[in-house]
Amino acid sequence: MIESLWISKKGSTQHSGIARISSGVDAVGWAGNQFKGLAEILEAFSHWPVVTPRADDLLQVMGFQEKFGLSFYDASIIQSALAGQCSVLYSEGLTSGQSYAGVKIVNPFLEAASGKDGD
Repeated sequence: MIESLWISKKGSTQHSGIARISSGVDAVGWAGNQFKGLAEILEAFSHWPVVTPRADDLLQVMGFQEKFGLSFYDASIIQSALAGQCSVLYSEGLTSGQSYAGVKIVNPFLEAASGKDGD
């Protein structure tokens, strides 16, 4: 899935995705080859557009919270997908098949098990 997004140049990531990877490094205390592998992953993601919310985006996040009954975190991920002009959001935490404001949620683990790719 990530390879196809890379080749098609249709992938993007949210700033919190990068932050979560970095905080995982702190929590786990990666070292040696593990750290090198993680550094390679971060380097690859550095070539993708990173969506960083602005103040007006946060107002839209609040609207999504109210409209869809989402947590702030989930609403901000959906808003970032919209800001990044994504039509598909790969997430294991949101309900696969659900759509929010035109963004379709796809659980990559369920899709991989069924042989689908979410498109």
